[in-house]
Amino acid sequence: MYRLAPRGVIRLSDQKPITRDMQEWEEYRAWIKAGNVPEPQPAPPGPTVVEVLEKIRTRITSRRDAVMNGVAKLNGTNFRTDYPFVLSLLSMSTYAKTAPARVFKVKRANGNHINLTADQIGSLAVLHGDRVAKCMDNEAAHFAALNAIAAGSGTVREKIEALRAYDFSTGWPD
Repeated sequence: MYRLAPRGVIRLSDQKPITRDMQEWEEYRAWIKAGNVPEPQPAPPGPTVVEVLEKIRTRITSRRDAVMNGVAKLNGTNFRTDYPFVLSLLSMSTYAKTAPARVFKVKRANGNHINLTADQIGSLAVLHGDRVAKCMDNEAAHFAALNAIAAGSGTVREKIEALRAYDFSTGWPD
């Protein structure tokens, strides 16, 4: 008896791989001509719970980053919250403490500049800090829920189905 393999067959009696360039290939061909059928290749194993969990965690972290790096609104004005802007904002916020009368020109999300006071710069920094904290808290809550599913009862298949069905679109700040 034989089993199909990626590059030939495997003789089941001794688990020997046999390819077309070997003398044993003729024995295999004669076995086929006698009406025998080789066993199919075993199906590759499906993903593990850990692999599915990691893929979903990656998607949640991507969602966190997208929300965190979106737009924050202060007094009806939208401001970007991507890394370069936030780095500038933190620098201005620190500087604003030493120059409370200073007016800062800040670029809005639409690309136009607006004048902000030192207090407004501080408020925007606090607003962004709150947004980051909420995003991190929400990511952690989703991770905890996923961990509970992965560690819960049920078969591997049931856990994988539950993980894939998990909705992580909730809880993110606007």
